[in-house]
Amino acid sequence: AVSSARVVVLVMSRKTFVNSPKYDVSKLGEASGGDNVILEYELVLELFDLGRVKAVLPVLVGDLKNDADMGGDVYTHFFSSGCLPPLPDVKVPSIQSKALSYLRSDPGIGSILPPDELRCADVPAGTPSLLAGRTVKQTVSACLSFQGHFVCGPKMKSVEDAVERVWQTNEMFDVD
Repeated sequence: AVSSARVVVLVMSRKTFVNSPKYDVSKLGEASGGDNVILEYELVLELFDLGRVKAVLPVLVGDLKNDADMGGDVYTHFFSSGCLPPLPDVKVPSIQSKALSYLRSDPGIGSILPPDELRCADVPAGTPSLLAGRTVKQTVSACLSFQGHFVCGPKMKSVEDAVERVWQTNEMFDVD
């Protein structure tokens, strides 16, 4: 589905990265069997570079806390509240392999893939291509380098603002 999207919204929260003792992105290693979140991020970066995806919008959701002074439930700031754990600066070959396999199997993409270089042009300088292998940390950093939106503050207002931002981003690339 992501290969036919114009706009990709990456909703990131604490549970995106650590959802249970069995699911913790910070514990990925070279021998790990893979991770679907990081795999999807890899695919989005490459599809953006290939022009299939026109925009990437990270939506960063802080923790939900009750704050009587603010009148109820509020979302904390994603970064200030530590929702992004320290990420491993390690390459996970199984993720790279799966991403390349998906890209090459797509009839609209496989035929146009350069044989030796996949690289997202709009990621921070020095970020390697998918073929060279990005580390987990580099992949997430590359996704966060796109202009995002913070879900932070009073619950309903924060969610409404995020929906509006997604709508506006989609409208910029609406094609009939």
